[in-house]
Amino acid sequence: MKVEILTLFKNLLSVQATEVILPGEDGELSVWDLHQPCLYSLRAGRIIIRDRVKLGQAQGQNKSNSVPIKRGLAIIGENKLTAMVEI
Repeated sequence: MKVEILTLFKNLLSVQATEVILPGEDGELSVWDLHQPCLYSLRAGRIIIRDRVKLGQAQGQNKSNSVPIKRGLAIIGENKLTAMVEI
C-alpha cells in the first residue's frame, strides 16, 4: 500500500509498505493492504511502517521505519494510507 505522512508544512514520508501500525486514541491499529476505508484519530506515539525485504536481500525479513508524532488523523483507503500529523 502507498503510505504518506504529512505535516502542515511538508511531506515527511512517501513509501510503499506491507503493514502500518498506528498509535490511535482507541489503541494501536494495524493496517494492511485492502483495509476497509476509515478515519482514525491518532495520539502521541510512533507510526511504524513495515515492508518485506525483496528477494536477494535477506529474504523474509521486515524492514521498518518509524515516525514519532504528537497527534493527527489517518485516512485509510483500500490501498492507501495518508496521515496528517503534528510532530
